[in-house]
Amino acid sequence: MKRKQKGFSLIELLIVVAIILIIAAIALPKLIGARNTASQANAAATMRSINTALTMFNTSYPGFPASIGVLGGPSPCTPSVTTACALDDSIAQTVKFGTYNNYTWTYTQTTTPAGFTLVASPAASNGAVRSYFLDQGGTIHYADGAVATALSPALGN
Repeated sequence: MKRKQKGFSLIELLIVVAIILIIAAIALPKLIGARNTASQANAAATMRSINTALTMFNTSYPGFPASIGVLGGPSPCTPSVTTACALDDSIAQTVKFGTYNNYTWTYTQTTTPAGFTLVASPAASNGAVRSYFLDQGGTIHYADGAVATALSPALGN
């Protein structure tokens, strides 16, 4: 009398593992691309938020701040020239020190003309290829594969 086998044979398990690996190989590039697109969209949105905060600061206290950190403030926040309360403090402090959302941020106050420049470049491990540039004109510029400058095509406000 033959004994009934219970369970799966080795070949059946290998076929299932192979199918899973094929599906993963197809899905992984799409996942990485979606992550890079989301990171770029977040950088552009952060750039717009900082632009709004800088415009509010310039309206309230003529001129632009020496540092992005001035745009935030601890909660509860009382607006002043040193804590404008125009931007979430966690973003203001993180961007002030250079890295936020896998982007390296560089803010510079300019005196001639009175204004600023803000550049967001992808960090080495980011995988995103788009850099962003903003100045006192308020238009966000971008460049693919290079550091953005004022001459790059505009995204718009």
